[in-house]
Amino acid sequence: MTVPKATASVLCQTFVAADQLRKQALVHGASKEQANDIVAQALQQAWPRGREEPWHYLCDTCSDSGWRVYQCPGDASCGRKNPHLAHEYVTTCWCPKGAALKVKPRGEEDELAKVGKTVKPSRFGR
Repeated sequence: MTVPKATASVLCQTFVAADQLRKQALVHGASKEQANDIVAQALQQAWPRGREEPWHYLCDTCSDSGWRVYQCPGDASCGRKNPHLAHEYVTTCWCPKGAALKVKPRGEEDELAKVGKTVKPSRFGR
């Protein structure tokens, strides 16, 4: 098993080299457990300890916060009708984080949720 060094990561190169050492150890009479320990120790030393790449967001629009930030120059672009100064405002994003933040209208429940609800008895009905 040969992997081109230009395309292989450090972990992959370490595994290939450790696997070759494992095969050589088996040929020279080492037990399977000893040969497997060679691979395990090599991978533990080469395993990345932290992030190798810089952090990336799942949603670049809201930076995974769920809120999209807008700038209003003072005109009616934010939805206000009265005169006002420049400001920032936010709306929910289209991503799953933003969808979780959207306010659900009252009264809209699925039928299964309605079935399980019970009415709390009044003080005198207890």
